[in-house]
Amino acid sequence: MGAEWRSWPEPQVGLYSLVGLYLEGWWATLELARSLLGPSPWRWAIGVGARW
Repeated sequence: MGAEWRSWPEPQVGLYSLVGLYLEGWWATLELARSLLGPSPWRWAIGVGARW
C-alpha cells in the first residue's frame, strides 16, 4: 500500500495497493489505485517482465 503524486500528463494524487509475484526468471504485478483528484477515480494495471 502506498500513496503517489504524479505531475504528468496531469496532476494526480492517489492511493494504491500492489501485489507482486517475483520469481527467478520473471515477475508479475497487479495494482489497484484510487485517484483523489479528477473524474476517473479508480484504475488498475497489470505488469509482467523477464529477468536475465
